[in-house]
Amino acid sequence: MKPGANHALSTPYRSGCRCGRIRFRIDATPMMTMACHCRGCQQMSGSAFSLNVAVPSAALIVTQGEPVIGGLHGEQVRHHHCDHCKSWLFTRIEPDPGFANVRVGALDTP
Repeated sequence: MKPGANHALSTPYRSGCRCGRIRFRIDATPMMTMACHCRGCQQMSGSAFSLNVAVPSAALIVTQGEPVIGGLHGEQVRHHHCDHCKSWLFTRIEPDPGFANVRVGALDTP
């Protein structure tokens, strides 16, 4: 790859769980990529952090299946998972701050 080349993917970004029962898309460019080091993310990922992309809330659209909420972390944080394969897909916060955090590993092209 040439230095300075644009390697950005085009929208929509396609995403889903490991077993394929949940599919979703992101209709906007991510706002940022982040590594969350909170204790909850450490426990859920089995790592020192979880790697996420923040996307506008309205741009995250579930197109197949019904994610379930798991890995509860207080009243405001909603971690969405596949009920079958248990993949952690994305997190929404209530009240909505205008963005959702999508697990990078859920992206078809991470």
